[in-house]
Amino acid sequence: MRRKAHDVMVNGTPMVAVTARDLDGLLATRRQLGSQNARMYRMKDVLAETAEFLETLADELDGTVPSGVAAPRDPRELAAEIRERVQGMRAVAGRPRDALRQDRTRQS
Repeated sequence: MRRKAHDVMVNGTPMVAVTARDLDGLLATRRQLGSQNARMYRMKDVLAETAEFLETLADELDGTVPSGVAAPRDPRELAAEIRERVQGMRAVAGRPRDALRQDRTRQS
């Protein structure tokens, strides 16, 4: 909405008048921001879960597993869990920009 909005008075209340087209644009922007906000919260949760997993993994690798935690796991089991978490992170974060550039280069 680059045009100047019109200030109006309705029953003594100051308001702003916009065209129907500008209102549609504002509503579309609001919907987009709502979905992006939800995605950001999900990404925050995934990052927190990943950080916790990496701390546990580091403890297992250096042999400082805290008491009450299961013994170190088989490396193949850890590798499978890492891959599973990476897929979950990619599902939330989307494809990296470098991957998109590589795809465009291949198509040319």
